[in-house]
Amino acid sequence: MKAVAVPGGVAVIGGPTTWHVLRAARDLRVTWQDGPGTASADTTRLRAQAAAMLAGDGPMHVVETGQGARPAVDAAARRVTATYDVPFLAHHTLEPMNATALVRNGPDGRPASVELWAPTQAQTGAANAAARAAGIPASAVTVHTTLLGGGMGRRAANDFVSQAVTAALAVPGRPVKLVWSREEDFTHDIYRPMATARLEGGIDAAGRLTGIVARLVSPSIRKPSPTPDTTDPGFDGFAFEGLERLPYQVPQRVEWVRQPVHVPVGTWRSVGFSHNTFFVETFLDEIAVATRQNPFDLREAMLAGKPRHLAVLRALRARSGWDTPPPAGRARGLAFVEGFGSIVGEVVEVSGTVSSPKVHRVTVVYDCGRVINPDTVAAQLQGAVVQGLAVALSGGMPFSAGAPTRRNFNTYKVPRLADTPPLIDVHPSDVANSAAPGGVGEPGLPCAAPALVNALYALTGTRQRSLPLS
Repeated sequence: MKAVAVPGGVAVIGGPTTWHVLRAARDLRVTWQDGPGTASADTTRLRAQAAAMLAGDGPMHVVETGQGARPAVDAAARRVTATYDVPFLAHHTLEPMNATALVRNGPDGRPASVELWAPTQAQTGAANAAARAAGIPASAVTVHTTLLGGGMGRRAANDFVSQAVTAALAVPGRPVKLVWSREEDFTHDIYRPMATARLEGGIDAAGRLTGIVARLVSPSIRKPSPTPDTTDPGFDGFAFEGLERLPYQVPQRVEWVRQPVHVPVGTWRSVGFSHNTFFVETFLDEIAVATRQNPFDLREAMLAGKPRHLAVLRALRARSGWDTPPPAGRARGLAFVEGFGSIVGEVVEVSGTVSSPKVHRVTVVYDCGRVINPDTVAAQLQGAVVQGLAVALSGGMPFSAGAPTRRNFNTYKVPRLADTPPLIDVHPSDVANSAAPGGVGEPGLPCAAPALVNALYALTGTRQRSLPLS
């Protein structure tokens, strides 16, 4: 066995089994040097920085829907303001990052071609990464896409491909299978960004919402590599999605302030919707409480003239039994989203406490346009609900002194079978349509957390604005 320097680390190759090389890699004595600003990757420090940026008047990008959200909020009879925050998230795919590379040299002894077997979500990116590592054109790279044990956006990056090809350069003509340990997978992820948001809503004398102004502080995944500078990466649509152009007919203003962080960030299932929907739908529940409105009635009033949206809400209201009392000791919460070409509403029924809730039932109603395979739609939405609840209950990757502090599933908790709802009841909208098919893998996730938090408020009277709950 021998050690080979690869981008971002050291690989051990030549062992008889995966266990042998993982053990040899663990036993290597490597002297690492911290990069500039590494210590700033600290959760406590980053939260304080985000709070200061939220209160400041630094550079920002703005998107407005409708006219005059800021004046409408400022002139309203009442104003509701709330601040929310969510942590970095790991992808925790069940199959850690891995790839197999075979480098073949030409007559001159230099790399001539690369054959790659990889569970990648980005084949072109994988080919380009392999080409750069080997110093050959991308046309000389063959990519075989294998089945992958979970992606959620993590395998859209190809850092593990670059490592596999670099290791294979040391033994041309022999395939090299590179495998990350579980601990390496957790601590070298490309994380879902942390985010902090302040939402303001104006309420007129009749109890109507007159405008929403949101200020969001988060890193940009358009500039995903850790960087110490404050260079503006430009408009980042991923940062805004789920906050801008909401389907609700009310003036909206979204201000995004980029937070530079020394943590690699990137896409995660449902991307910006994964946290922005939590901010919006929890805030709307607070508006409903402040105006003493039923959460369904509040949303329906702002969706007039949108029959597909109203059909989803009304079917959800009926299917969830919203207008009938829940069993003793339980309460229900609502959340609603439009994204990825689909419309989804969810109601969560819960008992217990904020720190120890028990989800008994989740009702989901969707409109994803023309349905090709109803069973696939239901399976995707059910899986998304479980992952969304995991985010709310225990998801989060803290950082201390420049390093992630959770290295395996013993500390990074995910729901076991006993923790999942006994019933995730999925239904199509009652109004069939022939619109083009929309997404189903992403839009089931964003509503789970706010629906749970809203249900817990109805149950306990305690409003949770920060995730995870435990």
